Amino acid sequence: MYLINGSSDLLTIRNYIGASDVSDVSDQDIIDLVELNESEIFSESSVQFYSTTVTELYDGDNTGQLYLNHFPVESVSSLIVNGSTFTNYNVYKDINLIKLPNYIYGQLYGQVFIKGLQNVSVTYTYGCLSSEDPNYFNLARKLCFKMTEKDLLIRLSNNKSGGLVSERLDSYQFSYGPRGAYGNSILELNNDIQDLWLKVGRKVMATVF
Repeated sequence: MYLINGSSDLLTIRNYIGASDVSDVSDQDIIDLVELNESEIFSESSVQFYSTTVTELYDGDNTGQLYLNHFPVESVSSLIVNGSTFTNYNVYKDINLIKLPNYIYGQLYGQVFIKGLQNVSVTYTYGCLSSEDPNYFNLARKLCFKMTEKDLLIRLSNNKSGGLVSERLDSYQFSYGPRGAYGNSILELNNDIQDLWLKVGRKVMATVF
C-alpha cells in the first residue's frame, strides 16, 4: 500500500465505518480493498503519485523550451543536446518545462535546442511524493479513504441487523445502519468520491461504481 499504510490508517477506516470488531471485517479485507482502489487511482489519474526516473529522447526544434512527457517533474539529472551536456537551464516543475537561459520565445537568440531528430536526451524524475507536493498526494489519499470506506460500507450494510434503513442510487438499493455508526451515507460518500476524482484528474471520466 502506498496512499494508505499502517495500523493507524486501518483503525481510522474501522472507526469511520463502525467496524471495530474484527469479526465484522479483518485487516486483510481492508488492505485488499485499499490495494484495489490504489491501483485504480494510479491507472486512471492523469498524475502519477510515486517517483520514476526515465531517460527520453526528443526532437530539437530551434527553440529554448522543451516540454517533458510526464508530470509532475521532480528533478532533471541530465540534459544532452547533440552530444553536448548542458548544465545551465531552468526547470519549471509545475508545467514540466525545461527552459534554456536567455531564450525569449519567438526570438532567435540565446541557447536553443538545435533542430534535429531525437537529438535531445533528458534524464529526469517525475511523480508526486508527499514531501514534494502534498496537494496531489493528499487528494489521492483522501480519495482512496473514501473509496475504501464506501466499499466496506456496502459490504457491511447487509450484515447489520436492527434499525436498518435504505437508500436508492440509480438501480442500486443499499441498506445501512444508523448514521452514527457509519458516518456518512453511501450517497454522501459517492458525491465526495466524484468530487475528488475531478480534483485528482481522471483520464476518462466514468461512473465511480
